[in-house]
Amino acid sequence: MFDDDLEDELLDDLEDDLDGDMDGVGTIEDYMELSDEQILGKIRAAKKAGKKKKAKKILRKAKKARKVAKKAKRRGMSPKQYVQQCRSTGVKFSGKQGLFLSEPQGCVPVSPTPQPLYDIEQMKSSQTADITFFATPLGQTSSVGDTSFSKSDFHTNMTQSKVLPSPQQYALEGMSWYLSSGGADANGARDFTNMRANCVLQFYLGANVHVQVPLMAVPQYAPAAYAYDGVTTGNDSGWCTNTVPFYDMKVFNPKTGKKEPVRIKAQESFHVKAKFAAATTVTTDLKFGIILHGTLFKEIR
Repeated sequence: MFDDDLEDELLDDLEDDLDGDMDGVGTIEDYMELSDEQILGKIRAAKKAGKKKKAKKILRKAKKARKVAKKAKRRGMSPKQYVQQCRSTGVKFSGKQGLFLSEPQGCVPVSPTPQPLYDIEQMKSSQTADITFFATPLGQTSSVGDTSFSKSDFHTNMTQSKVLPSPQQYALEGMSWYLSSGGADANGARDFTNMRANCVLQFYLGANVHVQVPLMAVPQYAPAAYAYDGVTTGNDSGWCTNTVPFYDMKVFNPKTGKKEPVRIKAQESFHVKAKFAAATTVTTDLKFGIILHGTLFKEIR
């Protein structure tokens, strides 16, 4: 992994460099080729011309170029390779240019949208095997349950298996789940109770479990008149089973003192796995879904 603080600082400078030498002092790449004597010469020339701000900018970029070179050396990369890597993975906000995703080929403008990521699978009547969500994209066949089906917009908005199409990224805030249920009857109550008692959710970033949480701790969305107690009145709910819309997955940042969304980078692998402690009896062809809540950054077309 790259040093997040340096990557953020570097991206700030790269943002200024996207359209060339915007501040009149050159780009980071320019300073990687200069000796200390050449840099000092530039600083002295700027001061002599009465341009103190320009001299400070030169010094700042020179220091950043040295830091980049050190970080790159530790990773067995050239400074230019490190810069290219930062360019290909970073999303930054600029009041001048709007939101963009920078890539080696240039600047790709993207727009934030409050779009959830969702995926629905069909369960077996007695579920024991793990279920992996966000692995079967649109148009492909899911064979997880007793009956196979082709994924449509109703089931998922994933177009690739376990990754977002480049250059899209996601700022993940939380997770909830959905159950189609057998309806407002005893079967509906059984499905709900059995699922909560036997299931744990694991959210993966890459090959690592980022969050593991029992299903009973995650808010659920349900059809109208869902009877959790098997009675058609009293406890029916057509919305959410908790006072919050989703399980909060934001991470505390000690530098800002705030909780911040989890960043799913472009082409970074992710998925959710549902694990069952025992054989879980549910209504035949019950639909079980996972919803990831947050902000999708997608290219402007």
